[in-house]
Amino acid sequence: MPSTPVALSAAVARRIALAAQGFADARPTGSVDVRHLRRVIDQVGLLQIDSVNVVSRSHYLPVFSRLGPYERAALDDLARRRELFEYWAHQASFVPIRLHPYLRWRMDRAEHEAWGSMRRLAEDKPGFIEEVLAQVRACGPLTAAAVAQDRPARSGSMWNWHEGKVAMEWLFFIGAVSAARRTSSFERLYDVTERVIPAAGGSPNSSRRASLPRCRYRGGGSRATCTGRRGFPGGSVPVPCSRRSTR
Repeated sequence: MPSTPVALSAAVARRIALAAQGFADARPTGSVDVRHLRRVIDQVGLLQIDSVNVVSRSHYLPVFSRLGPYERAALDDLARRRELFEYWAHQASFVPIRLHPYLRWRMDRAEHEAWGSMRRLAEDKPGFIEEVLAQVRACGPLTAAAVAQDRPARSGSMWNWHEGKVAMEWLFFIGAVSAARRTSSFERLYDVTERVIPAAGGSPNSSRRASLPRCRYRGGGSRATCTGRRGFPGGSVPVPCSRRSTR
């Protein structure tokens, strides 16, 4: 049965949300270890990745804000050991590997979910995309720059991708390739998914119908409160919530 929405004051909603996000927990008194990192990731649901690097890369900051100083290499190790994988779960994010089957429905719906430039290239130049995939399979892991065709100098937005990058991102979106790791300049190194996440080939895809409740539960646990159609962290997986004002 659907639950009855509960009206909360803004102050109470903020306290509940901050506690759900781990800000009410005491920081470790000793060294931060992998158990603490896993607890934070379980609380926040995912770690958003961003190329902007002012204080530190963005995915390191949520852990620091909850645990204090820690060895960033320990977080890197979780991705290296494939406890986390990269995907467009919100923005580009590190997501717990156990959620991989529950995001495949989105990979299967790339013709509806992916950005327009990717869909256009997939429709107009499917042979080129197959060539890029074959190159990754033969020589990966590769950066997108490694499959770039001759092109004029970039101008305008940072999203002004060359066709090689668009093709690689399409393959990334549909799950044919995954991020093996990042370079020192934070470029993705792509490889075929069966080499990056071997278990992905051994577990069945979950349908959208079966996956959304899991994503909603995961998102609801991280947020604890919400208004409007928000659920999975960042809102890429919609979830009905009360629209009643919390002010």
